[in-house]
Amino acid sequence: MEGTDLVKKILEISKDGLMHRFEGSNRLMSNGYNAFIRKMAHKIIELQKKSEEANNILDAIPEWKEYCDGELMLMTNLENKPLASDPRKKGQTSAEDDIEYFFKIKEF
Repeated sequence: MEGTDLVKKILEISKDGLMHRFEGSNRLMSNGYNAFIRKMAHKIIELQKKSEEANNILDAIPEWKEYCDGELMLMTNLENKPLASDPRKKGQTSAEDDIEYFFKIKEF
């Protein structure tokens, strides 16, 4: 990881304009939806937790912590939210709403 620019490329892609052009293949990728980039970032975070060497390398890049605590956390929280739930039922998940609705229809 130390000899590559992987982390810096992840940071560039997440901050660049609407499109990123890969140097090797010259292909374009939309920055609007970077699920693959975020998945790689989460794998790097796992490695950072397991390896002191990786942790030291990443700690030397202040933008990495900023990205993890900012955009990455925001997008991860957004992606992990349930798509729908009844706002009148606080604390109940959308899956529980679906089950309750199913039983209401079955009893009807």
